[in-house]
Amino acid sequence: MGMSFKNKFVLNDKDVVLVADGVSATCQLNFFVTVASKSDVKISPSFGTCDDGPQVIQSGARIMLRMKDEKGRKVKYIFENGVISENGKILKAE
Repeated sequence: MGMSFKNKFVLNDKDVVLVADGVSATCQLNFFVTVASKSDVKISPSFGTCDDGPQVIQSGARIMLRMKDEKGRKVKYIFENGVISENGKILKAE
């Protein structure tokens, strides 16, 4: 399936790109965030619930994704200050 650019945002002096990553036949996609500034590029840990229709909202310097998990429960991911959180819990790089 491969990768595709989902959304691009400008936060302060950085370009932030939400990337959809086609994972496997059982999970259509996960996401990660790439942050590019004049001096470097950083990539977030992969995240998502395999929901291929997330709601993506930018509010100031915060990017929020709302999606459902495989049981239909709502899950909220927030990218803020270079960190991704899932329902309030910070995701660590694997």
